[in-house]
Amino acid sequence: MRSSKLLLALLILGVIALSVSAPATAGIINMTTPTTLFYDDFEAYSPVSTVAYPDGSGDYDPTAGTAGTWAFTEPNPNRIQVTDYATPGAFQGSKYLRAYNEASQMVAYMNFARQSTIGEKIHFEQMVYIGKTPIVGSLPFLIIGLDGSSTRRFHLVTSTSQFGLTEGQVACYDSGPSAPIPGLTYTAGVWQKWEIDYAIGTTLIDVTIDGTKVSNISTGSLPGGALDRIKITTGSDSGTIAKLYLDEVPEPSSIVLLASGLIGLLCYAWRKRK
Repeated sequence: MRSSKLLLALLILGVIALSVSAPATAGIINMTTPTTLFYDDFEAYSPVSTVAYPDGSGDYDPTAGTAGTWAFTEPNPNRIQVTDYATPGAFQGSKYLRAYNEASQMVAYMNFARQSTIGEKIHFEQMVYIGKTPIVGSLPFLIIGLDGSSTRRFHLVTSTSQFGLTEGQVACYDSGPSAPIPGLTYTAGVWQKWEIDYAIGTTLIDVTIDGTKVSNISTGSLPGGALDRIKITTGSDSGTIAKLYLDEVPEPSSIVLLASGLIGLLCYAWRKRK
């Protein structure tokens, strides 16, 4: 009986400690410190677009989330909008970010405080829905890590003739044709969780798509160093009209697991008492 009470007390203390010290599941995290650098689940914005693209009734850009700030480059105000439109619908909550590529690039920057301590580990994660276009297949999609002077630290690209890939392939790009990363693919037309792990100062990244992880991917000739922002953009294939949607990863997974364990131990202790 006494041992059961001790186990319960330790588990409760562990849950409290984790909820206080560990960062929530977020867009960008410094896993070493640990600090949430960027997070926005889009739920706080009002008003938002409620109809299909193109919606000329307002800009509806996100501005600043719980951590970090947004910046955009878009040809006109309705290319990037927070929306609750039913198609394809948010992955979590009711709102998400809609971005359209219409023969010109859309660029979104996730800005955060400079991370420059060598060896600190930065984790990026985002729910991504890559749309399809009848012209080039799935939308050219790029994730680029930058410092304040726009020096690239890593440059991840998806399928498009622009990078010599076919639909479903992912590659690291520096300056020339990109060889696909073996064992790593994505699926267009569905929500998928994309993750990138980067240690400050290195020239390697780990990439995970929906649980499939490939480690120690070379960033080619790109130099390792400080990180200030993540750039998400579409390709510039002439004549394409395609769509990209972003949403945050549901949270919190670790707390839920510990809570489940606590419930199990409570049930065990109750049965022992009987």
